[in-house]
Amino acid sequence: MFCPNCGNNCGDSRFCSNCGQKLERTNYVSSAKTEYPPLKQPFVQIIAGKEIDLHRIVRTYGMGFRKSGAYYYLANEAGISHQQAKQILDPIYAVHAGEKISFMSSLTANMGLINDKKSQERTARWDRIEKLEASGQVYCPECLSTSVSAQKKGFSVGRARLFDDPMAGAIGANEVQCVCLKCGHKWTP
Repeated sequence: MFCPNCGNNCGDSRFCSNCGQKLERTNYVSSAKTEYPPLKQPFVQIIAGKEIDLHRIVRTYGMGFRKSGAYYYLANEAGISHQQAKQILDPIYAVHAGEKISFMSSLTANMGLINDKKSQERTARWDRIEKLEASGQVYCPECLSTSVSAQKKGFSVGRARLFDDPMAGAIGANEVQCVCLKCGHKWTP
């Protein structure tokens, strides 16, 4: 059995060896709705060290066949297995089985998940840029990699043929161009 609090595999024990949560082996389908708050309210649990609103995930993915998406999302977000995510979310789905989730509720919950993830990515990107600027390292403006090569542009055969003049191919040959070795992006410093 997996702990519903932290996702730890506890086997047949009565308490979680990781967080100390008491493990009850009850039939979740027949459990009263008083265990969980209403679906519209947040139900935040700490799973594998992260605070995750399980009701938001249920509202986002709904009650139907999209439950597998909720399992997948929780497994990726918390860093647990798909089976552990299923064991954590199934009791919530069982308790709220008769409730309907409106499209707007699903949409707003989904936008919250997307916006949280995007804002975290944006914040992490700006933190990385600040560190690179403070250290004075040259970095790729696209992928923020520090694996950058600087080289001269060189003679352009295409330009020489286009203008039918060998001197046109030499225009800009001494300019320095930076190339990211990770993503291939080119720019002039």
